[in-house]
Amino acid sequence: MNRVSALLIIGLIAAFLGPAAAASCEQLPPIEEGIANAAAVFVGEVQSVGNHDRTAFVQVTEVWKGDVEPEVTVRGGPNNPNEITSVDRMFAADSTYLFVVHSGDGAIFDDNSCSHTQVMNESLGKLRPDDARILPPPDDPAETGDSGIPGAIVVGSTVAAAAAVAGAIWQYRRRRDSLTATTE
Repeated sequence: MNRVSALLIIGLIAAFLGPAAAASCEQLPPIEEGIANAAAVFVGEVQSVGNHDRTAFVQVTEVWKGDVEPEVTVRGGPNNPNEITSVDRMFAADSTYLFVVHSGDGAIFDDNSCSHTQVMNESLGKLRPDDARILPPPDDPAETGDSGIPGAIVVGSTVAAAAAVAGAIWQYRRRRDSLTATTE
């Protein structure tokens, strides 16, 4: 095989692979520096995954930095399931992560294996800033003021009880008035 053919084949392979041939990560700085430079940092439990485990649907429990909704999507690779890169991040459902992301809009974030995102552990908890926001669980009645009983049932029961008392008082007075009228 001559030199021109070899270069042509290499060029075709590179063009065909496209994103799959993307460069790997540089060495990561210390995590404290990664957190300082991140757009958002939060802790959350992966409820489910998609896109070959590269997309995580997350219930956020703590916000350390940035504008983060209580439920977010974190994309660890291209949104197209037919594309791959050398820096795709995969997530595991039912695992809690410290997400250290560099782009996103509050509800959807992009991440890859070149960030400090990782499964949460005790030593990472020591990095929690004093001003971290702890989010209430989504079904915590103490935080929402919800007693667990739908409001319509409470209101309806109260109205029905008041109507029953008013009806009983009306009946009592009606009877009393009719007895008073017959004795006169």
